[in-house]
Amino acid sequence: MTTTTLSLTALLGLAASGGLDQNLLPADARWVVHVDLAGMRQTRLGAELVKLLEEHEAVELDQLNEFEREFDLRLNDFHSVTVHGARGEEDAVAQVRMSAKADAVLEKMRSEAIVRSHAVGDMEVLSIGEGSEDELFVHMEHVDEHERLLVLASSPE
Repeated sequence: MTTTTLSLTALLGLAASGGLDQNLLPADARWVVHVDLAGMRQTRLGAELVKLLEEHEAVELDQLNEFEREFDLRLNDFHSVTVHGARGEEDAVAQVRMSAKADAVLEKMRSEAIVRSHAVGDMEVLSIGEGSEDELFVHMEHVDEHERLLVLASSPE
């Protein structure tokens, strides 16, 4: 089993957005970045930062704004982001907790034939970027009625 498989399995076990549970990271993780966006929004500084970003969303963020418009996503739809790896960018795994709007995003991508589906064990893994060097693999779990967990990696395993 590869590091990426261990990382996907560990990250799928996270049950709620919020603080990072270090016990769920693979033992060989050498670096970790975790941003609790939901928690940040609950602080005065975080709320002001979100307000500032939303008021000035057109500033030099054209690609992000286009994505937000196309998929009807807002900053509040993202709850937390955790990224880790053992070596560097080549084995990085990202976990994105977000609203149930993730369902519509993946459905739209499927309908536009942007993604391909792969079976990895008993999981469905989607790939974006068909065979290119930048191909991205995505697995989605339903955390609860309102939250989804997206796990992104450069390998399906």
